[in-house]
Amino acid sequence: FITCFLVFSLLAGPAAALCPLDPALQVETVQIDAVFDGDTVRLADGRKVRLVGINTPEVAHGGKTAEPLAQDAKLQLETLLKNTPIKLLQGSDSHDRYGRVLGHLFDRDGNSVIASLLQQGMGFQVAIVPNLRYVDCYARAQQQAREQSVGVWHHDYYAVIPAASDQLRSGYVRISGQVESVELTKRAIFVELDGQVSLKIERRAAPYINDALMDRLVTI
Repeated sequence: FITCFLVFSLLAGPAAALCPLDPALQVETVQIDAVFDGDTVRLADGRKVRLVGINTPEVAHGGKTAEPLAQDAKLQLETLLKNTPIKLLQGSDSHDRYGRVLGHLFDRDGNSVIASLLQQGMGFQVAIVPNLRYVDCYARAQQQAREQSVGVWHHDYYAVIPAASDQLRSGYVRISGQVESVELTKRAIFVELDGQVSLKIERRAAPYINDALMDRLVTI
């Protein structure tokens, strides 16, 4: 069975500003030493930073070929980071299980680097509790790319795949399917779709799901 950890892409209205940095927030000025891909960088002090709120195509690694637009996303991030100095705002959950800093990056004008990537279709918005700062603004940035059908929103590789399809692959995938069963546990909600797909919704994320949708799930 393929198990999917559910993250949320939130849709909103047309995008406006690039999610400007709130001057009241505590940030640090950082120097970028290397860009690994469209959502991960290394700072001059050696720390690795995983950008919050976005998932970009995977570059070639571990014997796997690069996903479409992976190099485009990396190059675009490199370009955005030239507008120095760069500011780092760490997430509420400041590190991931790999020890990377989880954070938002802003250019010298206070514009969000992540929002710019989303506006250009260089990746998909993801919202993972508790790092939900700028979630609505990132949604608007993504919606603009979606409406203009640019980047990942224009490439067949990233089209929605039916849950019962034999074309399912590992990694970040957009899936549609019919709910067949729901299992409630103390820590998570497991939603079984047709085919071999299981969605895992952690209990801590449940309050952020639309009430009507949650009611439908728990009554199936």
